[in-house]
Parts: sequence; C-alpha cells; structure tokens
Amino acid sequence: MAPNNILITGANGFVGRAVCAELLAENYAVMGAVRTGDHQAEGIKQIVVGSIDASTDWSEALRRADVVIHLAAVSMS
Repeated sequence: MAPNNILITGANGFVGRAVCAELLAENYAVMGAVRTGDHQAEGIKQIVVGSIDASTDWSEALRRADVVIHLAAVSMS
C-alpha cells in the first residue's frame, strides 16, 4: 500500500518546492512543515513549526503523516 500523506520539511526551499510539485503531480497528499506560513503553495497543507531545534513541537505535523521527507536546512540569512 502506497503512503497517502507525505510530510516535507523545508517545503518552501528550492529542493522542497520541486519535491512537493512532483508528489502533487503523482496525486499524493502533501503537507509542508515550514518555519512561517508566508509562502503558501497551491495544493500543499502548510503546518507552521517555527525554527527546527530540540524544542520543536512536531505533534501536529506528524499526526497525519505516513512518510516524512526531511529537506529542511539551516538558513544562512
């Protein structure tokens, strides 16, 4: 059975946007764990988790996820 709900960390990043677009084209339900909800992408349910560190609360983001693809990176700005 294929996974239904895929959570992408770093969904707003360069690689994350490309992966999300490909998964959406394949009819997966895509959720994006993002720092802020500033960049809403069509078809992606965004879950704002803030900065990723030891205190990040992942409970909402992981609640419906069958698979996690971790693409988040440190922001150099």
